[in-house]
Amino acid sequence: MKEDILMYQNTTFAKTKNNEEIIHVIKTFEDLRMSLYKLAEEKIGILKLLPETYELAEKLKKELEIKYEIECNKDRIKLIIYDFLPTVYIKTTNKGTGYFVEKWKNTISKAIRSLDSIKAVDEIFVYIKMYAPVGVIFDADNKYFKPVFDGIVRSKLVSDDCIKYIPSFGFEVEMDRKNPRTEIYIYFNNMGKRISDLIK
Repeated sequence: MKEDILMYQNTTFAKTKNNEEIIHVIKTFEDLRMSLYKLAEEKIGILKLLPETYELAEKLKKELEIKYEIECNKDRIKLIIYDFLPTVYIKTTNKGTGYFVEKWKNTISKAIRSLDSIKAVDEIFVYIKMYAPVGVIFDADNKYFKPVFDGIVRSKLVSDDCIKYIPSFGFEVEMDRKNPRTEIYIYFNNMGKRISDLIK
């Protein structure tokens, strides 16, 4: 498919048969994961239409919600999302992507808004640490970060995700087969500038 070829060429994978197989496996897994989320939501919507299955639908909907934990102090917010970011390969090729992205945005927004003490700020530094379920080597820039920033904006913590409000961010990844998750740290205390000063 033309889109796949373009997306493949934008990566820094060496073009070998083995790497093509790895990319195919990753894409297939991501496609299935997002499609299953979307299909489950659609089935729950059908169950909600019938009085006799409405209660079951509500229970299943709760189970389908992305689980999270959040804590906050004067310097930063720490948000743990018990899911992991997809790769950019799925952005234009998977019908469940839009649903998945909205789910992440809404989860992040809801979590931040649950903090009573939080008010809008002028600038933040975002650090994302992902614990992946498999030890596959991938390019850091192939992870789809946009839902994280869109969710922060949707919470109204900052007005926009342009560089005026989020001038920098960081990312790292480790493997954790037992507890895959994404930890999002949102700093208020000029952390981005402090890091920038360190590397001058």
